[in-house]
Amino acid sequence: MKTKALPLISLMLLIIFILTGSIKTQAQDYEINFSATGITSSIDSVKVENITQNTSLSLLGTDILHLVLNVSVKDLTTGDQSIQVYPNPMNEHAEIIFFAKQSGNTDLIIYDISGRKVLESKNYHATGLQRYKMTNLKQGLYFIHIIGENYFHNAKIISLNIAPKGTETLEYLGLEEIESIELNSNSKSIKAIIDMDYTTGDVLRYTGFSGLYTSIVTDIPTGNETIIFNFIGIPTVTTSTISLIAQTTASSGGNITDDGGAAITAHGVCWSISSNPVVTGNHTSDGTGTGSFTSNITGLTANTTYYVRAYATNSAGTAYGNEISFTTSQNITVPTLTTFATSNVSETTATSGGNITSDGGATVTARGVCWGSSVNPVVTGNHTNDGTGTGSFTSSITGLIANTTYHVRAYATNSAGTAYGSDYTFTTTEMSIENDDCANAITLIQNTSCVIVNGTTIGATQSIPAIACDGYTGTADDDVWYKFVATTSSPTIIVEGDAIDVVVELLSGSCNGTNIDCADATTTGGVETINATSLTVGATYYIRIYSYSSTVAGLFTICVYGGTSVTVPTLTTASTVNITQTTATSGGNITSDGGASVTARGVCWSTSVNPVVTGNHTSDGTGTGIFTSNITGLTANTTYYVRAYATNSAGTAYGNEISFTTSQNITIPTLTTASVVNISQTTATSGGNITNDGGASVTARGVCWSTSANPVVTGSHTSDGTGTGIFSSSITGLTANTTYYVRAYATNSAGTAYGNEISFTTSQNITVPILTTTAVSSIAQTTATSGGNITSDGGASVTSRGVCWSASTNPVATGNHTSDGTGTGAFTSSITGLTANTTYYVRAYATNSVGTAYGNEISFTTLQNITLPTITTAAVTPYSTTSVWTGGNITSDGGSAITDRGVCWSTSQNPLITDNHNTGGTGTGSFTSFISGLALATIYYIRAYATNSVGTAYGNEVVRIVVGANYQGGIVAYILESDDLGYVVGETHGLIVSLTNQGTAPWGCNGINIHPYGGDHTSIGTGMQNTIDIVSYCGGDIAARICSNYTSDGYEDWYLPSRDELYAIYLNRSILGSSFFECCYYWTSTESTIYNAYYLVLNVSGYEPSTGSREFEYLVRPVRSF
Repeated sequence: MKTKALPLISLMLLIIFILTGSIKTQAQDYEINFSATGITSSIDSVKVENITQNTSLSLLGTDILHLVLNVSVKDLTTGDQSIQVYPNPMNEHAEIIFFAKQSGNTDLIIYDISGRKVLESKNYHATGLQRYKMTNLKQGLYFIHIIGENYFHNAKIISLNIAPKGTETLEYLGLEEIESIELNSNSKSIKAIIDMDYTTGDVLRYTGFSGLYTSIVTDIPTGNETIIFNFIGIPTVTTSTISLIAQTTASSGGNITDDGGAAITAHGVCWSISSNPVVTGNHTSDGTGTGSFTSNITGLTANTTYYVRAYATNSAGTAYGNEISFTTSQNITVPTLTTFATSNVSETTATSGGNITSDGGATVTARGVCWGSSVNPVVTGNHTNDGTGTGSFTSSITGLIANTTYHVRAYATNSAGTAYGSDYTFTTTEMSIENDDCANAITLIQNTSCVIVNGTTIGATQSIPAIACDGYTGTADDDVWYKFVATTSSPTIIVEGDAIDVVVELLSGSCNGTNIDCADATTTGGVETINATSLTVGATYYIRIYSYSSTVAGLFTICVYGGTSVTVPTLTTASTVNITQTTATSGGNITSDGGASVTARGVCWSTSVNPVVTGNHTSDGTGTGIFTSNITGLTANTTYYVRAYATNSAGTAYGNEISFTTSQNITIPTLTTASVVNISQTTATSGGNITNDGGASVTARGVCWSTSANPVVTGSHTSDGTGTGIFSSSITGLTANTTYYVRAYATNSAGTAYGNEISFTTSQNITVPILTTTAVSSIAQTTATSGGNITSDGGASVTSRGVCWSASTNPVATGNHTSDGTGTGAFTSSITGLTANTTYYVRAYATNSVGTAYGNEISFTTLQNITLPTITTAAVTPYSTTSVWTGGNITSDGGSAITDRGVCWSTSQNPLITDNHNTGGTGTGSFTSFISGLALATIYYIRAYATNSVGTAYGNEVVRIVVGANYQGGIVAYILESDDLGYVVGETHGLIVSLTNQGTAPWGCNGINIHPYGGDHTSIGTGMQNTIDIVSYCGGDIAARICSNYTSDGYEDWYLPSRDELYAIYLNRSILGSSFFECCYYWTSTESTIYNAYYLVLNVSGYEPSTGSREFEYLVRPVRSF
C-alpha cells in the first residue's frame, strides 16, 4: 500500500505545481514558440525529436514547448472551444463532450505522452453534442485527438488513477444536450505548455506540419526562442506549345505562375522519346524566377516523336508542367526520278515524261521535262509544268524545229532543290507540206481587211508547170495551193515572200483550172498583188504560189480581202385578193437587187408558215419592181401562208408573210337540240348547239315547239341571236300537264336547219313533301341513328332526303345533314362527326322541285369520352428486409368507375397485374399497399394500377433497391441516408461496388497536391470528383485510373471510393458476405499529404483507416453511384 501511494502523492504534487505554474528545477528553463512563413502562416502540429536522447513528442502548432529536466504541463486548457473534458485531472473515470458540426464518420483516439495509442473509438455521428466516458486510464498525461467530418478537436488530460495497465475503456454515451457544459465562443483560450526533458547541448529536430506541407528545423536551444518554419511547396508550371519544329531542333518553354513559397532556382524544359521526361535526362536551363520563359531544344533526331515538359525547381523540389508530344521533321533531299523515252515524235512536237519514285522527304511542288539542243538541259530553259507530287507523269513537248536533234530530261522540285532524270536524245521528223497539191488546198477566208496567213514552200514539189507571168517564167518545183470563196466580185490578193521571189497565180473553176491573173512584178522579199475583177460571188477560186528560183524555197505570207459585197434582194409581199375556193392573187415589190441581177421572182405558198421557193411557187420574170402572181390549185376553206421571193447571185430573199383562207362550200347549218329542263306548269328551258354554220353566217337561231311532232320555225319559236355555238332558249306560254315537242333551229343563206326533236310534259300543280322525324337511337360519343318517313311527295318527285342536325334548334339541310336517297317512304340516317357529351337537335328533311320540307324536331345528348384512369405510384418505404409499404393515387377514373386498384411487382421491369399483385379496393384517390415476402438482396420493380371499363392503367415505376442486390453492373453496397451528400427525399440512391477487385496498383501522384485549396474529399459523395482530379493530374496505371477505365454491363462511370464511401460499404459486409472483401489493404481516393493517401484495412475482424505512401501497391475496388 505504501509503495503504491508514493507515485500518487508525487503526481498530486506535480498537479499542484502545474496549476500554480511554479516548477523551475534547472537553469535551462527554455520556452520554445513556433511561427511559420512561406506558402502558409498556420501550423497544425509540430513533432519534436531530441536526437541526442532519442526521444520525441508531438504538440499543436499553438502550444509552447518547455525544455526542462522534469516534465510538467503548465495548463491543460486548450484553444479548442468545442470540446470539454471533466473532471481534469481524473481518477477512475472522466467524460469527453465535443460538438460534431457535420454528420459523418468520427475517429476518437487517446495517446499517452510517448505517442502510443491507448484507446480508439470509431463511430458514425450526426450533427450535435457527442458524449464519451473514459475509465481506468493509468496515471499519466494523455492527448485526445478527434477527427470528424470536416472538423477535428484536440485536448489533454492527466489521470491520477493507479489502475493496472490493460483495463482502460472508452464508451460512447450517445447524443444529448448537457446543460451543465457550455461550449461557446466565450470560453477562455489558453495555450498548452508541453514540457520535454532537455540537457544543454542536446540537438533538437522540429518538424512542422501545415496541411499538405512540412518544414524541418534543427537547433541546439540556448534560451527562449521562436522556431520559424518555412513552408514551401513545389512550383506551379505549364508547358508552352511546341513551335519551330525542324529535323534536330524545336522551341518550347513554360509559364511559372506560382513559386510555391520559395525562390525558383532553375527552370527549363526536359524531353525524351518516352512519356513523362524528367530533369535528370535531356533538359534546358533557362534561368530562375517566375513568369514565362522560352526554351530552345537541340540535338534531336529527324522524324522522331518526343515528349516534352516544362520544369521549375525550388527548395521543395521540382514540378513539371503538362506533357506535349511532337515529331521532328524528316531529312529532306532532292527527289529521285527517271526520264521516259520520247515517243510520238513529229516535226514540231514529241511526248516524254518521268516517274518520281521518292519526294526526298518534302512535297514535290513542280515537275515536268526540260529540253534543249545541248546535253543536260535545265528547268530555266524550255520546260513543261506537269503538276505536283510523286509518281508517273506525261509531258507534251511543243515548239520544236523539224529535223533537229534535242536532249530531254525529266525534273522534279521540292524544298531541297531540283533533281533531274537521265538525259535522252531524239530527232524531229522532216517537214511535210499539207497543201503540196491542189486537192489539198488550204481554205482562206476573204475578209474586209488583210488578215495575214503564214505559208511555206519548203518541202513542196511541182504540181503543174510554171506559166509566163509579167514577162517572166519561173520554176514551179515547190508550188503550194490555196482556195477561197469570193464574197465580192473584186477582191485583192497580197503575197509577200520572206527571202524568196514568189510567183502568184489566180485560177477559176476546179483544180488546175483556167488562169485568171498572176503576179511576179518584184524580186526576193517583194510583195506581189493581184486586184481581181468580175469574180462570181459565191464561186470557189484557187491560188498557186511558188518561188521563182528552182533552188530556193522559203516562207511567205498571204491574205485575201476587200471588194464590193453582194447581198440578197430586198422585197415585200403584196396583199392577197380575189380569194375563191381554189384560187387567189398576190405578188410583190423588189426595191433592191442587192448588187446583183434578180434572176427569178414570184410568190411561194404553203399551209405551214414560212413557205419557200422549193415548194409551191410562181415564176414571174426577173429584175426589180412590182409584179403580180396568180395562185392556183388551192383547197376550199383552207388557210394558206404566202411570201414573195427574189433570187440573185447572193441567194434568195423573201418578203413578209401573209395568210389567207379560201372560201367554203355553203350548206345549211349543223346543230343539236338541248335537253329540256326547268319544266314547270307553263315554262321550260331548252336551247341548242350549232357546230357548223355550213359556210355562211347564221342569221337566226332558237327553238320551235308544238303539241305535234316536227315543229317548225313558222310556228311557236324563240329568237336567240346569231352565230354558231351553244345557246339557251326560254319556252313560255305552255299549258300545264301537256306534252310538247321541241326542236332547235338555225338559219343561214342556204336555208333553215333543225336539230333533233325532244318531247316533254309540263308539270302539275305541286307543293313541298310531307314527312315526320324518326326517334334517335344508338346514341354513342360521336354517332347516333335517326331517319324519317315521307308520306307525300307534294306532287313532284323527292330528289333528296335525310336528316339535318345542329347544337341549336331548327337545324336545316344547308348545315350538317345526311343524304339518304330519293322518293317517299321510311328511311334510316346515320349521324356521325358528333362531339361527346353534347346536346343536338335533329329533323328529317325532304326536297322536291317546290322546295325542302322538315319533320318534327327531336333533341338528344351524346355519351361522354371514356379513357384509362390516371394514376401515380407512391414511393417505396421499407418495413423489413422482406417487406415494404407503397401504394398509389388515382387522380382520374377516365370517365368510368374504378373496379379494381392495387400494386403489382416483379423482378423485371414494367410489372403487370398478371405478375405478383395485391388489391386495394375501388374508386379514385390515394391508397396504400403492403408488399411482403420479398427476397433478400433482390431488386423489385413496382407499379400501382387501376382498372375501369376501358382497361388497366399503370402508374410510374418505382424500384425497391436493397443492399446486396445485383444492379447496374455490380452489387448495391450502400443506400444514401438523409444526411449524405446526394440524398433526395422520396428517391433511392447509393453506391454500387464492382463484383471483384481489379488487382493492385499505386495511388500515384507522389509529391503532387491534388486539392491545393482544401475542401471535403473524405465524405460520401466526394469519390467521383477525387477520381477525376487524380486522373487529370497523374499518369500511369494508378488506382484511380483503373477505376475510371473500368466498365461493367455498359456502365462506365466507375471511380475510386473516398475514405467514408469505402467505410460505408464495409459496414454492410454482413449482407455482402464476409468473403466479399479480401484481406486487407484497399486504396481510397482521399489524400492525406502530398506523399501519403488514405487506405483502409478491411477484414472480417475490423476496419482501420490509415495513411501510407502513394507509391505502395494496394487493392483497387471500383464503385459507382446510382
